[in-house]
Amino acid sequence: MFTFLPNPYKSEVAREYRKRVFTVAFALLALLAFSAAVLSAPSYIILSVKRSAASLSSEKSVAQDAASNAGLETKIKDIKAKIALLKGISGAKPLVSVLAKTNARLTSGISITGMTFKRDTDPGSIVLSGSAATRDDLVAFSKSLQGEPSFKNVSLPVSALAKSKNIGFTITIDSAF
Repeated sequence: MFTFLPNPYKSEVAREYRKRVFTVAFALLALLAFSAAVLSAPSYIILSVKRSAASLSSEKSVAQDAASNAGLETKIKDIKAKIALLKGISGAKPLVSVLAKTNARLTSGISITGMTFKRDTDPGSIVLSGSAATRDDLVAFSKSLQGEPSFKNVSLPVSALAKSKNIGFTITIDSAF
């Protein structure tokens, strides 16, 4: 910049210029900060109200969740009890199928007079009592029962084989039914 002012005045004018520019810049910056604070105040108030409302609703929902969780826990316990009951029933074979398997193995010389079932043990047991015409018929019937895959153990007492004709017998069968 070209002026006719002497150097000491030039430096003073430059200093005054910088001072005024700095003052205007500072005033504009202060005005910007003040206007930002004034304009953001409504947003801050709205957000604080929403935050307090959300915390109140979350506290209510926590209380409601705890109450509903207690109700759900009782429902789950009931369902688990029903499932356990159904599992116990589903694993059991119907007695009709056990009777059908034993009747399918009967021969002409065997007559069954009684059956006893015990399901309270694992495996359950079936006790067949009856009479056989001959010892061979009784042994053949016992062996045919042992050949049934669902019967785990078939026991015929040796005392039943003492007679040769008109034999009374008791056969115990271990099976899961």
